[in-house]
Amino acid sequence: MTTLLRYIFLFALATTLFHCSPKVKSVGHSKENSNVRQEVVATAYDQVGAPYRYGGASNKGFDCSGLVYYSFVKHNFTLPRTAHDMMNYGKKVDRQKVMPGDLAFFKNVGRKIDHVAIVYKTDKTGVWLLHSTTSKGVVLQSLDESKYWSKRLVQFNRIISDQAL
Repeated sequence: MTTLLRYIFLFALATTLFHCSPKVKSVGHSKENSNVRQEVVATAYDQVGAPYRYGGASNKGFDCSGLVYYSFVKHNFTLPRTAHDMMNYGKKVDRQKVMPGDLAFFKNVGRKIDHVAIVYKTDKTGVWLLHSTTSKGVVLQSLDESKYWSKRLVQFNRIISDQAL
């Protein structure tokens, strides 16, 4: 009897996890995707200079995931609120294929993702990020010129589809 209950419990758990898996609101595969990318990036850029605030997701102050959450929600995307949970959304992309609006994920302490940034642009000097740091608040910063962040980069994810771009 105990084995049967265990199997029923595991089946119910697996079914629940499958149905509760992360979902990203998808923008249609149209010419508008590049505009949506730019709008998300512009929303984040407009926050440059805002102070750091733990748990913040408004112009009164942002933490890293709060800035990302705020910038995407303004454009009708549904994302979780923490960097660790955001990493499970979208599609992982190689650094060479990174585009504005993609997300960059970092590990500062331990083995868990604990920082996220929005890619602002890529150019011959490298990848530029918009993110909220505890020391400076929301900043635009070169990933390649920052020894601190470049050593802690884990991956990039694409939230906004690029099929029409």
